Amino acid sequence: AKAENYQIAPVEDAELIAADMLKLEVTGDKEFQYGDFDDSKFLKSAVTAVNSQEEEETLEEDRISLKYYDAEDKELSELPRNAGKYKVMAVYEYDEKDHKAGESEKVSFEITKRKIDFKLDSFRIEIGAAYPTEEELNEKLIITGLVEVEEEGKKKEKLPYEDKWKIEPKVYYKDETIDTNKVGLYNILIEAELDENCASNYDLATPYSTLTSSSFTITSGSPTIIVASGAGVARS
Repeated sequence: AKAENYQIAPVEDAELIAADMLKLEVTGDKEFQYGDFDDSKFLKSAVTAVNSQEEEETLEEDRISLKYYDAEDKELSELPRNAGKYKVMAVYEYDEKDHKAGESEKVSFEITKRKIDFKLDSFRIEIGAAYPTEEELNEKLIITGLVEVEEEGKKKEKLPYEDKWKIEPKVYYKDETIDTNKVGLYNILIEAELDENCASNYDLATPYSTLTSSSFTITSGSPTIIVASGAGVARS
């Protein structure tokens, strides 16, 4: 046969045919709280591999990459961030110096909603004494679930990423007039609302406290305050 009667196409990725295909595995945690996940959770130390003889292989970190997918197996163009269920696959890039390459199976993981809790420490005052101002109450408000960052050399706590409050957490008395000279019951409200662009990634606790004027003791127990995440804010 004459050569001009044939067209021989080059084989794409021909070098991979002779590669030692490694079997990769993504190890480590499979659940992360919103705001805590990044590539380092899986990359490098969280990826292991064995060769065709089931012998453990030492991987070069700069040859490992990760592909992320949503719950419907659609590949994502960027690192997943929002709360939800995802999949990850590790890929080991071929290098002609050792003819090794490989990939892992897709592994499921979840980014859970970030839980924000509010707490107002108990305190007590006697009948007839001055009760705390709202400014003093706000100084006693403890918010857990925020992340610690350093800005201008000072550490502070805030929401992760660039998330913002639509209504900053605040404490105030429901009753405008409080008579400390007689027994009574007074409600303290804690109000907060997240920006609608990030609210779905959080689980806001429902904080509540009551102020009783028999000894003016603040106790937690009566569900009188509702913190809304989203469009509306509910108060009692």
